[in-house]
Amino acid sequence: MIGRLRAMSVNRHLLLVVLSALLPLLLVAAVLAYVLVDEKREATEHLLEESAQRLAQSLDGELERSLAALEGLSHSASLRSGDLKAFYAEAGALRDKLRIWDNVILLSPSAEHLLNLARPYGVRLPPVPQPQGTLAAAATRKPYFSNAIKGRVETDWLVYIAYPAIHDGEVKYVLGVTMSYRYWTKWLSERAPAGMTAGIIDGDHVILARTRDPERVAGQPVQDWYRRVLSSSVSGLARGAGVSDTDVVVAYHRSPLSGWYVNVLTTGAALDAPMRRTALLVSLAVLAALLIAVTLALRRGAVLTRGIRALQEALESLRGPAPRVPPARSEISEVRSAMQAAQHTAEVLATRQAQLLESESKFRTISHAMPAIVWVTDDDGIVFINERWPELTGQSPERALGQGWTAMVHPDDDERLSPLRERCRRTGETYEGEIRYRTRDGHYRWHAFRAVPAPGVDGRIEQWFGCAVDIHDAKEAQEALKEADRRKDEFLATLSHELRNPLAPIRNALYFLNRRADEDPAVRAAQEMMDRQVTHMVRLIDDLLDVSRITRGRLQLRREPVALEKVVEQALETSRPHLVQRLTVALPSEPVFLDADPVRLAQVLSNLLNNAAKYTPKSGHVRLSAALQDGEVVLRVKDDGIGIAREQLPDLFRIFSQASEAIERSQGGLGIGLALARSLVELHGGTIEAFSEGPGTGSEFVVRLPALATPDPAQARPPKKSAAYSGAVRRVLVVDDVEDSARSLAALLRMDGNEVETAADGLQAVGKAESFKPDLILMDLGLPNLGGVEACELIRRQPWGRGIVIAAMTGWGQDEDRRRTREAGFDAHLVKPVHYEAVRALLASPLMA
Repeated sequence: MIGRLRAMSVNRHLLLVVLSALLPLLLVAAVLAYVLVDEKREATEHLLEESAQRLAQSLDGELERSLAALEGLSHSASLRSGDLKAFYAEAGALRDKLRIWDNVILLSPSAEHLLNLARPYGVRLPPVPQPQGTLAAAATRKPYFSNAIKGRVETDWLVYIAYPAIHDGEVKYVLGVTMSYRYWTKWLSERAPAGMTAGIIDGDHVILARTRDPERVAGQPVQDWYRRVLSSSVSGLARGAGVSDTDVVVAYHRSPLSGWYVNVLTTGAALDAPMRRTALLVSLAVLAALLIAVTLALRRGAVLTRGIRALQEALESLRGPAPRVPPARSEISEVRSAMQAAQHTAEVLATRQAQLLESESKFRTISHAMPAIVWVTDDDGIVFINERWPELTGQSPERALGQGWTAMVHPDDDERLSPLRERCRRTGETYEGEIRYRTRDGHYRWHAFRAVPAPGVDGRIEQWFGCAVDIHDAKEAQEALKEADRRKDEFLATLSHELRNPLAPIRNALYFLNRRADEDPAVRAAQEMMDRQVTHMVRLIDDLLDVSRITRGRLQLRREPVALEKVVEQALETSRPHLVQRLTVALPSEPVFLDADPVRLAQVLSNLLNNAAKYTPKSGHVRLSAALQDGEVVLRVKDDGIGIAREQLPDLFRIFSQASEAIERSQGGLGIGLALARSLVELHGGTIEAFSEGPGTGSEFVVRLPALATPDPAQARPPKKSAAYSGAVRRVLVVDDVEDSARSLAALLRMDGNEVETAADGLQAVGKAESFKPDLILMDLGLPNLGGVEACELIRRQPWGRGIVIAAMTGWGQDEDRRRTREAGFDAHLVKPVHYEAVRALLASPLMA
């Protein structure tokens, strides 16, 4: 009985010792869990409030975009002149281009219905059903934003914006536009935070649009409690019953421009989920820890009980008269071994813990010293982040734990990178990319990040170790370079367009003069000189655009089997007017073929020949030779001109680069011919090199290209034959805001017997096309009032305009420009200065049949 009481006492004491050590730790764990849950909840609430404020700012920006468009429309020349028919077409074109308005209406200051794009022009219009907004805009001279209005069946709920058109200090008209709830629903869906619901509520507390169940809730009033909340403040956070859920947490912010509210909400269950999940995990951990502790205590207690019982029996044997059997040595040894094992285990654990603490201390010291953001994350989010984070963002490391750090991430980046993070967590892959963090001053800075997985003892990925380096300045510099490159391309395209415009009437006038025979040799020589210079100018412009296309990778070769002899003939035909020196040409006796674009390859040879002609005296000698060597065609252009210094040879093929001697003795050029030649040769899979012994020793350019076996004659492309002009009389409308260009081209067309009309802008072109009914329209693109693309689209929408052949006539000749005109409905694309033979070919083409 005494042994049993003592055994029970030992077990009880062991349990009390274990629980005394364990319960404080469990209490600390519970407190930490509560702190983490509270921080997660605060982070989610902060994200809701920030998202609502950001969406409200975006809403004002979207409304200001409409106001800017209405401001431009209010100053339309057709509206000022009272030409409502032209204004009807202009407003429709703007609505279709912007794609944000359902309808555009025009009213008088007294709300008289003058024009409505939803009705055909000229029909009688009914009175507007709600004139208050129009009258308010006219009276206040300020834009008016309506609340949600029930429209027709096809439009459902919408909002109405009225804008006063002020001419000469007086409100002459009021422009009105409508925007449906479907547009605002789509707009919200593109900007709302992932996993949350966003909505727009008007000034009367009626739901205009929402990302969730938009058709069902549009036009419904908000709950009474939410109405009271919205009436009491312009922004904040509230919790209550929602339209679709019994418990929601909603952040709201009022737009100062329109008076509407933007709200972002999530369910209360989603907000409380981290608390419930953490509470469950803590409860399970407490229960598991108690079970393990009790089990271990009972097992240790059983061992000690057996040892105590053996010692008790030994003591009793010493006290009694009769000898007793001594306690079993095995039991004593077992107790001693258990105590030694426990001591050894404790020492190992202590050593391991000290090593871990030392490693963690070194890791933290190194990470805090690094000039980059260093973090450790697990499945639940950040568990450690270094001091660089609060220095950059102003957010404390404690608030960054879990998912709190996402509040400092640019919304677009968080949405973009979330799927990547989830995939890497599933697969254990290393993930890397670029992300923007919000700094203390409210701006965002780009960082490059990389995170590698750290598997646990069981091989499962438990954590990721990552760092992020600030690359904002480098990225801005890179973007600046890209922007500069884009602006350079735009400048070259614009420059070519502006240079082509004055060349167009000059070329037309030259063609006109050539049609009139003049026997005076001086006059004929002057005409030929002008024609050569115009052709040279066009060549320089084409070179500029070719270099731009090559640098952007947009130049495409049109390869075909071509004879070297044909390419040389074409190059000589182009360059012969510039070659006054003695020219020697040596080609292989056997036919040699290339897989090449014949036009571009002839351009390479022509550039080299022109370059030799520029820098070789008139008494000099230029040699062009070709040979077949080891499966390659080797072309050589050699001269005995001014030569090139050896130190300048490496930079010779750079764009806008010219040797100093060449600059001093230059006869024209932009320094892009050799750069263009090298790019074209490399696109053909070849190489180009320059050789010279120095100034005064001449120079040699060597081009190497892959040779092609003799092609099958059946595969050769038949030469294109230009269509002969039929001489048929056509009705032609020439549209160009450059009067000289339009008049000169019209004169040439009339010389061929065609009936010609001209127009100077897009609206005038549409009107003349309707009355004149032309067979062909030659349309410039950069037109006032209404651009050429918009004018073509407007003509194509008319029944009388579907059979007219429309050709774009413009200085914009890049691939993107051709695609744009093709999509707009143009049948052909002519690049200025348009050679009149191209116009005659168009008149004789099957398009005019």
